[in-house]
Amino acid sequence: MRTISLISSFLVFLILLTSTLAQTNTITDESIYEICNHAKNPSLCLKNLRSLNGKRLFPNPIATLGSTSINMAQSRANRTVALTWTHCHGVTLHKPELRMKYYECFLKYADVMNQLKQAKKYMVSGATRSVRKRVVVCCEWS
Repeated sequence: MRTISLISSFLVFLILLTSTLAQTNTITDESIYEICNHAKNPSLCLKNLRSLNGKRLFPNPIATLGSTSINMAQSRANRTVALTWTHCHGVTLHKPELRMKYYECFLKYADVMNQLKQAKKYMVSGATRSVRKRVVVCCEWS
């Protein structure tokens, strides 16, 4: 669930960003607070964006702004995959349904990790729509 919240916050952040920072080239405390006031989890938003204060927004705003969030989402998904895999192998052979559920969860999170990896590649190249599509897929799967 926390991965979904993080990804949802990232999407809200990208949408608000394009409307509030389009006219400037440098990220300010004021713009960070303006964005985070609209986020589902303002404290998480502030934690992610404070490191961007004073950085240049252009030439690739999506890479500048999204790298921290996508790195956190990847880290969380990676830990979830590892935990799910551990639980899957910890279930006795006498409970095949439970073991299958863990395995299905593992596969979904492996797909989420792949989508996040693709989103990061698109982010670096500035392909905003492709990033958004990948993140939406992650939200649907996780």
